[in-house]
Amino acid sequence: QPASPPEEVKSAFDDAIKAREDEQRLINEAEAYRNEIIPGARGASARITEDANGYKERVIAEAQGQASRFSQLRVAYERAPAITRARLYLETMEDVLTDTPKILISAGNGPNNLLYLPIDKLLARPESGPDGGAVAPSRGIDSVVAPSPSSDGRDRSSYRTRESR
Repeated sequence: QPASPPEEVKSAFDDAIKAREDEQRLINEAEAYRNEIIPGARGASARITEDANGYKERVIAEAQGQASRFSQLRVAYERAPAITRARLYLETMEDVLTDTPKILISAGNGPNNLLYLPIDKLLARPESGPDGGAVAPSRGIDSVVAPSPSSDGRDRSSYRTRESR
């Protein structure tokens, strides 16, 4: 038999039914959201874990390689200390100066005898020839001025190019 509530409580009865339906709808929406988010979060977590493991393996391999290299250097140093020391110095200077666009030339055995050539600046602006085409720069080692002695007779090694005079 169909039961219908009295008119005085009908609105409250309808509100209770609507609340039950809203509750079920919200539960379903929450489960759908959970089913959408959790797999993505698990995938991101697995990716981060794998990245961390890869980083760990790389760092361990690099450390082992450096330790092995150090052991080999120690053995070489014990055999020939002077040669190993010179080789390490030259390798370090090569690493440090590889990316520099400058040339340093030793001009003698004194304390202020280093010639500095900024090759990047020397080659940066090509000059134009008589036909309007680019010509290789004419500035170079021949444009370096020799050091001039100071008034007290000591060499101050003031190297400079013709352009900076």
